[in-house]
Amino acid sequence: TTALSLFLLMHPSISSSFSSTKTYEEVQFFNTNNYHLGIDWYMELFPLPSNVSSDFLFEKSSAYFPSEDAPRRAAALLPKAKILTVLINPSDRAYSWYQHQKAHEERPGSMLSFYNVISAQLGAPSDIRSLQNRCLTPGLYNTHLERWLTHYPVDQ
Repeated sequence: TTALSLFLLMHPSISSSFSSTKTYEEVQFFNTNNYHLGIDWYMELFPLPSNVSSDFLFEKSSAYFPSEDAPRRAAALLPKAKILTVLINPSDRAYSWYQHQKAHEERPGSMLSFYNVISAQLGAPSDIRSLQNRCLTPGLYNTHLERWLTHYPVDQ
């Protein structure tokens, strides 16, 4: 998502949302309780039309794609939005998330090998199973694409 964001920002007609202390780099509006803060809160994260010469605004949140709620919520508020998704090999994506957890020294990722995380059995501790789920579930691309395509036509 970072690479796509940087490429889009090279275009003079495109601007992005602001970072905030609550959202850090990603807005996480449509997939979290930030949604209940309302559309006004969301729109405050973007430049005002009078302060920007851009024709298009965007934000990025990698957790939108696998979210159960994000497609429905986004379509309800932004039915004509253009949705872009960058997909990589699902195993690379899983390893990238594991590395993210390890870099932030978050348990159990900082304590276990990638192999131990993805091969954990049903009886493994819940924190290991949760990390396994966070590594593997977002890579189920067909499931997530179908969910988004029920709310946004492919030709939009």
